[in-house]
Amino acid sequence: SGDSFVFLKSAMPIPSYIHVHYDRTYYVDSRDQRRVLVSDPYDPQGMTADSGLLSDITFFTGALQPQGDVVLAMESYQSFLAIGGEHNIYLYSGTTPAGTGADFAPVGLFPQGIICKDGMVTLGNEMAFVGHDGVQSIAQSNDASQLVRDQISYPIADQLRDELDAVTSTDEIQLFQYRRRSWMMLKVGSSLYVINYSTKTSDAGITEDAQLRGSISLFDGLIAQGSAYFERRNDNLIIGGAGGKVYRYDTSGIYTDDGAAYSTALQTGWMMLEQPGVKTVTTKAVKYIEPIFEGSPEVVYEITATGGFDFDSSDVINVAASSRSSQVGTAIIPAIIGGSPISSIKHPLRVRGQGIQIQFATDDSFGPDTISRFTLYAAVHGAE
Repeated sequence: SGDSFVFLKSAMPIPSYIHVHYDRTYYVDSRDQRRVLVSDPYDPQGMTADSGLLSDITFFTGALQPQGDVVLAMESYQSFLAIGGEHNIYLYSGTTPAGTGADFAPVGLFPQGIICKDGMVTLGNEMAFVGHDGVQSIAQSNDASQLVRDQISYPIADQLRDELDAVTSTDEIQLFQYRRRSWMMLKVGSSLYVINYSTKTSDAGITEDAQLRGSISLFDGLIAQGSAYFERRNDNLIIGGAGGKVYRYDTSGIYTDDGAAYSTALQTGWMMLEQPGVKTVTTKAVKYIEPIFEGSPEVVYEITATGGFDFDSSDVINVAASSRSSQVGTAIIPAIIGGSPISSIKHPLRVRGQGIQIQFATDDSFGPDTISRFTLYAAVHGAE
């Protein structure tokens, strides 16, 4: 009679990435990263019972592109499933890929892939991802008839591309969210960029091209030295790796970096001081600045004004010049007299140029530190 052997191929994948989308577990198979396998609902290990055949609930990027595409990560965006490949992002609508009530359908392919496993995050009405061109977003148009893509990191595009290209491992890149402050944070090597996102709106509500908008900050110190970032269910941000310690970020009432003072700098873009929609070649002579500060009266601000774009003026004497701008004046705003939580005082600040740039800097252990607004008093010369 003899012995008989039966060889069974395991249906359970060896995952390189795991994601849960509407009660099913999605696995990127490390043995073939072009393939995404899907479990039965509520059963992470049930790979065949739902549809009868494993291939019926498998996504294969080789069928979508001539050479296939290595899948790095996945993300849920509203009712969409986003599959992030090295060269493309594939978007499917629906919650049930197989069996009774199957409603999955491909709805979009974006020819801009992701570059790391921790490179996709959902921000309410939008999904953001990290590609070779920086941080971009995918969102629905106002009438939900189409998906649109936008470049979020364009203000720092050149700098960010260089840093993304310079990392020695994609493990040094991580995109994550800090909901408590409406921040999206990008760790690239030793740099930590913070995008304070908001939605572009009008009087009629969200505009058709509603995308992520907001300021971009560069953080240093202990928070930027972390190697792992985790946002808990209560929105606390936990940071691991810096100095072999685990830190909780943003503790109320504490304005130090684990006991050490930290510095801040807020820099504006080039301000032309023109009426909206009007462009002229003029020289602006700033005479005063009136900032409005709210917060601790112990905070000291250093305000630096810079004028640029090849202007000729006797005001630039004894100035360290550069090819684009020259620092002309510096003002120190001291502690608020009388301890008032709001300071609004006009201070002399002299600077000339076609474009004006202002920087606010602090270096202390006090807070809170809030700049509500500022007003420049200037004369305009040489209108053309």
